[in-house]
Amino acid sequence: MANKIYISDIGTIILIDMGENISLAIGITLDVIAPKSNNKIWIPDIEGTNFLRYVIDEGDLDQVGIYKINPKLTLGDWTGHGDTVEFEVFNKGE
Repeated sequence: MANKIYISDIGTIILIDMGENISLAIGITLDVIAPKSNNKIWIPDIEGTNFLRYVIDEGDLDQVGIYKINPKLTLGDWTGHGDTVEFEVFNKGE
């Protein structure tokens, strides 16, 4: 398995530790800003009690550069965003 994420990869798992129990959260999305400022929304699953898990699908990684993900969810009376995470996508052969 590669240590880098490459353009057009499929099946790569994005796992985000939310730092607290989110097992009862609803309305969960990942607001994604791609390198060329194209906004996308990915729908993750909850894994365990603290993690969001998203499996990269075809077309999700269509640009090289830094992707930013901002989780959004509702938990009880609170609705808002978690910390932004970043990862880099490389051209094949880099």
